[in-house]
Amino acid sequence: MKMPLYARAGIPEVWLINLVEESFEIFAKPANGRYQEIKKAKRSQSISPKKLPAVKLRAAAILG
Repeated sequence: MKMPLYARAGIPEVWLINLVEESFEIFAKPANGRYQEIKKAKRSQSISPKKLPAVKLRAAAILG
């Protein structure tokens, strides 16, 4: 529901934490009120912010 608002506002990247599935949804590249790139990361994966690609975060460390 909020993702189109964020995309229209030009927020470059949004991370949505799904506690039930223990995963992340990463929305990037806003254009025309939608995010053009959507990736999922599971607990066992590492993720990086688009603006800081050298930074690797383990999803498990964030999920606890």
